[in-house]
Amino acid sequence: MTATHATRTDETLPGPLPASVAEARAANAPASVPRLSVDKLDVWYGQSRAVQNATLGFSDHSATALIGPSGSGKSTLLRAINRMHEVTPGTRTSGRITLDGVDLLAADPVLVRRRVGMVFQAPNPFPKSIRENVAWGARINGYTGDMDALVERSLRQAALWGEVKDRLDTRATGLSGGQQQRLCIARALAVAPDVILMDEPTSALDPRSTAQIEETVKELASQYTVVIVTHNLGQAQRVAQQTAFLLNGSLVEVGPTDEVFGNPRETPTRDYVQGRFG
Repeated sequence: MTATHATRTDETLPGPLPASVAEARAANAPASVPRLSVDKLDVWYGQSRAVQNATLGFSDHSATALIGPSGSGKSTLLRAINRMHEVTPGTRTSGRITLDGVDLLAADPVLVRRRVGMVFQAPNPFPKSIRENVAWGARINGYTGDMDALVERSLRQAALWGEVKDRLDTRATGLSGGQQQRLCIARALAVAPDVILMDEPTSALDPRSTAQIEETVKELASQYTVVIVTHNLGQAQRVAQQTAFLLNGSLVEVGPTDEVFGNPRETPTRDYVQGRFG
């Protein structure tokens, strides 16, 4: 599979990019500067603080795994990046989340979700055809290019084209669980995002489907900024270049994956990756 990151033009993203984004890209910042950054982020659900003072960066063309026991704030951090947490009443946020220098917490959430795609834990295809599932987001956002080519490209990137190319007009709900999840990945890719967030995308899948998704994640990480929440520590080691460990809402440690697992700096990280709790 060859992952081709669609070039942003008037056909791939409705409306012009904000001037600040265009300027940031034109500046050609060094690769060491994270493309996506979280700075002193706090997320509250009512009186409960789910994420506490989190600061970390996510590089382009790489995958970051968020690990930690249940309730550690991984999914909340992920959902805060594309503003999905705001659909929960009583939520409030402080700090900054920036993409190409743009403050995502101050931006139009519709634009944020075009640039920051998300794949959820359970596959959620629409009750439409395979073709319409992939085309839906691009169509409602005003895409005017070759829709068939876009559908094919997105399905190829999600490693699903070969399995569905002869039945694009059949209902997506007839696909297997693993195929449905890859379809959801294709649907997210069709609007040409810059960042792809994945919240435990293989937790409900069989080993074969899990392996297929992992290969897809690795391919996508060569073209996008990918952030994946996973309870599977082996998966984090297989797909991610960077790993962040969260515990009780706090970011305990972040670094290259081989170092976090092989030589962690913090005792809680060592205890967790060695299976002493979690």
